[in-house]
Amino acid sequence: MRTNRDCDSLAHDIWPTTRGFRYIGVACSKRYRSRVRVVQMLLTPVGHSIDGASPAEQERLGLSAGDEVLRLERLQYAGGKVRTFERSVLPLHRIPGIHVNRVQYLTLAEIADQFGVRLGRATERLSIVSAPPSVARALAVNPTDKLLQIDRVTTTVDGTAIEWRLAHVMEMSS
Repeated sequence: MRTNRDCDSLAHDIWPTTRGFRYIGVACSKRYRSRVRVVQMLLTPVGHSIDGASPAEQERLGLSAGDEVLRLERLQYAGGKVRTFERSVLPLHRIPGIHVNRVQYLTLAEIADQFGVRLGRATERLSIVSAPPSVARALAVNPTDKLLQIDRVTTTVDGTAIEWRLAHVMEMSS
């Protein structure tokens, strides 16, 4: 029987063969022990900005007025098709030395590794929503189409919020 640890090490072993890609997940269960599905994902930056944190960002990340954040907007491709539009917000003062040119293609785990940040817990809220207009344009879908919205805040081991990520995911039918 595989454990979650076996799945994690298997996914980690696959990474070197998929350079430039990130895996979304590994399917690993008691029922399908011998089957492992790796979905490769290519991150493509579509925009970024550095500015003062908005009231919503201040609330979600525990920031003060005037704290600067790095906002990254990226598309994620899986199977050669656009699947996800994500907005990621990172507080600049909590990741010393961070620069947009160095992080726009990296996952949060890779950013944390490169800048010496120890990640703790991630809390996600999942919901089904109509595509917001800007997301609908980016994903080339109708604004009435339903998407999975993933609203995630990730903290460091000491409980300090390090990222707020809002992702809209299309159904993966194939």
